Amino acid sequence: MSKWLFFLVFFIFFFDQLFFFFLLLFLYILFFFKFLNLFLIYIFLIFILYIGGIVLFLFFFLSLV
Repeated sequence: MSKWLFFLVFFIFFFDQLFFFFLLLFLYILFFFKFLNLFLIYIFLIFILYIGGIVLFLFFFLSLV
């Protein structure tokens, strides 16, 4: 794996985790003020985790080709 691709995957993973932190914080605030119920929060988080996993898998797969 080349050096620039390693740093690209690292920064994508880092900002993905940072995005999850702020997303969880935002959703907890919304849940505290009763704007969303818990079921919608879980569905949304599962969807975001699924998309993030696909993106990370595609970057690792393209780095091997």
